[in-house]
Amino acid sequence: MSSIICLASLAAAVDFSVEEELKPISSAGIKAIKEYESSSGEQFTCTLIGKFVDLSGTGNSTDLIVTTENACKWATSAGPVWVLKNKGNKYNVVLNFVTVDVELLKAKSNGLRNIKTSRGTAGYAEVEFWGYTGKRYKETVSYFFSADDETACKAHLDICPFKF
Repeated sequence: MSSIICLASLAAAVDFSVEEELKPISSAGIKAIKEYESSSGEQFTCTLIGKFVDLSGTGNSTDLIVTTENACKWATSAGPVWVLKNKGNKYNVVLNFVTVDVELLKAKSNGLRNIKTSRGTAGYAEVEFWGYTGKRYKETVSYFFSADDETACKAHLDICPFKF
């Protein structure tokens, strides 16, 4: 059986994409990410860019979502992303993941909006959902879709980017 498959946009209602026009971030944001990354023992030299978002859903966009400029340390189909919660005059990294898009959902866990991340190519797509634990975001469920797996897509029509 042969089907015609096309990849629908993964960026339907995203709040952040590594491919959008982003701005340099504050020194407080840079410091938070460099401290977070220094735990790996690797020297971090990428230039960081991002945008303000509202993790709590209260209308105050003081939190940040950040990636690297010029595809520094990117995977083939996605880039490193850090979600930073504003804590007065400093930031805490509450999520670090390699992805393309971040969508802030209306539902909340422990006071912060749940997150949906997605990445993929013409042949596959991954979608992850995250809930806030009170300290960090933790993955609650993830889905892998392949362009030749009609069953998985039909089971999750609301998030599968492939149309059969």
